[in-house]
Amino acid sequence: STGLKTRSLTMIESTQKPPITASFCSSGMGVVSTSSTPAASVTMPSSPGLKSPAKVAAAAATRPPSPSTAQATAPAPATPVLAPPATTPEAPAPDFVPAARTRPNITSLPDFFVVNIGAEYPRIDLARWRLEVKGLVEQPLALTFEELLALPRVDIYGTLECISNEVGGRLIGTTLFSAARMADVLRLARPQGQVAEVVMYAADRYSESMPFDKALHEDTLLVYGMGGHILQPEHGYPLRVYNPNHYGMKGPKWLTRLELVAEPYTGYWSRLGWDKEAIVKTTSVIDGAGAIRNQNGIAQIGGIAFAGWRGIQAVEVQIDGGEFRPAVLDRPLSHLTWVRWRYDWRNPPPGDHTIVVRAFDGNGEEQTPQPAPPHPDGASGWHKVHVTIA
Repeated sequence: STGLKTRSLTMIESTQKPPITASFCSSGMGVVSTSSTPAASVTMPSSPGLKSPAKVAAAAATRPPSPSTAQATAPAPATPVLAPPATTPEAPAPDFVPAARTRPNITSLPDFFVVNIGAEYPRIDLARWRLEVKGLVEQPLALTFEELLALPRVDIYGTLECISNEVGGRLIGTTLFSAARMADVLRLARPQGQVAEVVMYAADRYSESMPFDKALHEDTLLVYGMGGHILQPEHGYPLRVYNPNHYGMKGPKWLTRLELVAEPYTGYWSRLGWDKEAIVKTTSVIDGAGAIRNQNGIAQIGGIAFAGWRGIQAVEVQIDGGEFRPAVLDRPLSHLTWVRWRYDWRNPPPGDHTIVVRAFDGNGEEQTPQPAPPHPDGASGWHKVHVTIA
């Protein structure tokens, strides 16, 4: 990781936004995710037990919120202010200019997707919140937020994708994560015995797990900031897990407890039939269907490609069923992010056309053309759009 630096946070008092309800997980909508024993000021919706993240969120939005005296009377938690990050975006690759309508390299927080298991997110009193570390450890922990912030800080750009994302969907985003390494916390607890997995619990009754060796990897983060700001409530305040190379279901929000166990653990969505590993598939997306202008004999087409830790080696574009041709790649913001691409279509004939994109990961493996729905292990297939050259 790059940009490591320890910084202090200043505490100020601020009123939290009221919870947002939504029909599902489009950009900026609030619904709930993760859990163990909540603080007194945490409200937790009941688990719906449906088969799909999309269906769960949609169903939850139709239920009235459970009455909660604690939620109505709880004091507003102190909202930390994140010190300036130690990392700045890397400059684009030489000669790379994104095509018109290509999404920004960094997703704004209002546009960053939110997918949870309920229609509300927990309201957490930071003064009472603790991150517990239990199980196969010599020294159980109950870390305060301040103690967590005292650990070495990591600032790194990362891409996060929902396992419910359709091919070409918007449930994917890139931001600057500010965090402590999970490994630093686990080592404080002095793991013992034959630890198989680390189980992660959160304040909305969500739970997930990861292999112990993945928890010790330097890229596995306990995130307290996104986009240069302390986490917003809908994004997991005060703490969420960034589990790179895996879909978002493997990184709980509103984290309250880590438990080291000797046997594999089946998490919330895996119990409902979703893949336990949830490793991201190679994907590539065309941004901007519809009309494309021919400017000086060139029509530019662009988008993103992502393959987790594997990275992206190449992106190719096919027009009207013809030969695939290479696109130009930007420089990724880090080894954890998507990469933007652009194809310059020279002398395009006016009228309607069909464009297809495919990517090759860093191992040279071609993105599968075989269409598959998100369930159980993520959508696949080549993205196809129709455009009109004007």
